[in-house]
Amino acid sequence: MSEPDSGQRAEQLFLGAVLYRPDAFFDVADTLTPEMFGIMDHRRIYEAMHACHDRRQRPDYLAVSEELASRKIEYAATILSEISLSTDGEFPTDVDGYAQRVIHHYRRRTVLNASTELIRRLSNDPDTDPVTLAQTILTNVTTLAGEEGGPVLYADVMDAMQERLTLQVQGRWEERLFRTGLHEVDAKIGGGLRDSELCILAGRPGSGKTALALQMVQNGGRRNEPVLMFSGEMSMKSLVERGMAEMTGLPMSVIRKKVLPRDQYDALMRITEAMKGMPVAIDDTAAITTEKMLHRAARFQRQHGLRAIVFDYVELAGNTNKGGEVQRVGEISRDLKRIAMELDVPFVALAQLNRNVEQRTPPIPRMSDLRMSGSLEQDADIVLLLFRADYYVKQDMIPYDPAKAGLADIIIGKQRNGPDGKVTVRFDEASMRFTDLDEPALSQIA
Repeated sequence: MSEPDSGQRAEQLFLGAVLYRPDAFFDVADTLTPEMFGIMDHRRIYEAMHACHDRRQRPDYLAVSEELASRKIEYAATILSEISLSTDGEFPTDVDGYAQRVIHHYRRRTVLNASTELIRRLSNDPDTDPVTLAQTILTNVTTLAGEEGGPVLYADVMDAMQERLTLQVQGRWEERLFRTGLHEVDAKIGGGLRDSELCILAGRPGSGKTALALQMVQNGGRRNEPVLMFSGEMSMKSLVERGMAEMTGLPMSVIRKKVLPRDQYDALMRITEAMKGMPVAIDDTAAITTEKMLHRAARFQRQHGLRAIVFDYVELAGNTNKGGEVQRVGEISRDLKRIAMELDVPFVALAQLNRNVEQRTPPIPRMSDLRMSGSLEQDADIVLLLFRADYYVKQDMIPYDPAKAGLADIIIGKQRNGPDGKVTVRFDEASMRFTDLDEPALSQIA
């Protein structure tokens, strides 16, 4: 059996076509990359063509030969001569067609290599989850094979925009938003979180950011909106208990006490039955990587639909980076934004504020207090900073002020499409529940 065609002939014909029609190179320069060539000398020739292209110079035979000579790649120059002279009597002109054949062979090699890698890793580590591993490798194949977005013409999107304008003039258009459940916060951010947005929710440890994020999850569940929460810090059981406290108004101490009175038992059973009907999922895998988040969220979206993702919290992602913590968090931040865009849902990611905030009086957080603030601030569409005076009163950092007791400030430190601002809400520490100031307190189940 003959070995499968590696694409060598397609590469030769493509390079020959460019030498014959150098102006046509500009049509394929952005879609065909040097890494797609299987023959190293062909890759070097194509890199030389790109160098000419970058200088706005036609990549003809003379220009490419001079570029190869300047790079001291003499053998590649010899290959170039052979390509220009031996076309089997053909005059290759279909630059785009040959480029597509080169890309086809590149994708074929990519899939074959990925299949070999999948078999090798499954054989060497039989305890690895085969589905997760396959999804990881297939995602890498898609990325390597160039299956990424590109330019979109106005003409391709204006039909949808015209349909929206028609609905707007009829008063029937409603923007798809994920509401936090806190009405004034939603009003300040334009009605709620939008698809593809990355929202960073930051606070000091113990300030209530997990409670607020979980409340967003629960509110989505109440509206029958599928929500997925990744928790790197708290277990599924602890989050479920918090969810029960948020829905009932009962203190966590009651839910966890050794003996439950019958009336509280009956009420909690009703609540747990209601929670069973919510399309909410929690993944408490420790040190989960952003890559696994993407795979699992995509699978959840296919199976159940998906309206929002929550991650608690950024610094606990399992990504590694030899460049250090700043580079690692920067990579995580970019990946979270990419997940939001690829799945087209809002992504709420929790983050820590550094200790600098505690050196000020009063210790009201600023954007600069974000740990690794540069990358998080840059990638986020919205940044919410959480401040509770009670938190600092407990630590004897500020004096007790009855006017601020039981209140929390949600500071909008950044909003890409709107103004900054602040919203004051109530916080019940016993049930870990945030409410609008004008919302009546949730009566506890007696």
